Amino acid sequence: MAVATDWLNSELSCPVCLELFTPPVLVLPCSHNFCKRCIQQTLLDQNQALETRRFCCPVCRKRIRLRGRGIDRLKRNILLESISEKFRQEKANAKVNEQNHQLQICEKHEELLNLMCLDDDIPICVICKVFGEHSLHNVVRLADVYEERKNSFTKEIKSMYVRSESAERNSTKIQKIKNDLIMSAEETKAMIEAVGGSMLTMIKLKMSAIKQQVDLECAEKCTHLHATLDALQAPQRLYMQMKTVLEQHSNQVQFLREDSKLRAEASNMLKESIPEKVQEAVTISLGQYLEELLKNVQIYMECPAQATNFLMKISEVYNTWRYGYSEKDALSYTHLDNLIYSFLAREVCLFQSGYSSTEEG
Repeated sequence: MAVATDWLNSELSCPVCLELFTPPVLVLPCSHNFCKRCIQQTLLDQNQALETRRFCCPVCRKRIRLRGRGIDRLKRNILLESISEKFRQEKANAKVNEQNHQLQICEKHEELLNLMCLDDDIPICVICKVFGEHSLHNVVRLADVYEERKNSFTKEIKSMYVRSESAERNSTKIQKIKNDLIMSAEETKAMIEAVGGSMLTMIKLKMSAIKQQVDLECAEKCTHLHATLDALQAPQRLYMQMKTVLEQHSNQVQFLREDSKLRAEASNMLKESIPEKVQEAVTISLGQYLEELLKNVQIYMECPAQATNFLMKISEVYNTWRYGYSEKDALSYTHLDNLIYSFLAREVCLFQSGYSSTEEG
């Protein structure tokens, strides 16, 4: 069989490149076949062939005269192209089959791996059991273990699928929270810019520092959310790995080599608890950073009257809140946020239009 294959490989190889014919395959008047690209290279290699439109066949040396459209007028050997392509596919399939066979052969004894060592949890051959290091170990038929493990693997992959679906739903929610958080950070910076923009140069450095703090807080919270998101997505990734092994394993040995590792990961993951409910929102406190912005700042600076009035009102809102809370915590800052947003909803549009008119005047 090997001799026949070698002969066929030789017959289906181009005499110039010595590889299997690459379409299009052209046949010369002397009946010898070549790849088109090899004929083109032959014309380049033979001096004056392009000018005289004559060249020698690389096999029989018969002089060939090209007419009209040159080598494009030469006939294609469609049958030879088809046979070459079929042979190329058969060679590729034979190589894959040989590789699969090698995976089922013991590297030490070159015997078929048909037993499973339960002590070491690896496939072994008969010689490994009788004369090798597994002689005192408990073994069973590999085919029996394969069916048992495959059934167990199928059950676990179903459990992992359920976990993966739940994690995917929570992942979507976490992603939305993250997007809302980033939007909240941008809105907070925009509000700080609107308020701080009406102040003078003396607080611009302070504004920049506060916005950096906002970015840092946002980054820290995003990092935490990303870690949570990654943990939620872990079951889905493991599920896809297990599914790929189950659907695409080419033989029993390959499956059993992947089985133990993935089942161990699945077992550990299924023991871990998963949050049934993720937090509704993560935001940036405008009030907290506005407090930092207005701290130790007196609102009687040299700026347009409307701007001064706006800042005075902001300061009054802040002072009312500050004197109402002896201890500042997350709940108190949430109350300050609500007060500020309510005030801004009433005042900021009027302030911006009036401030623009004053500047133009």
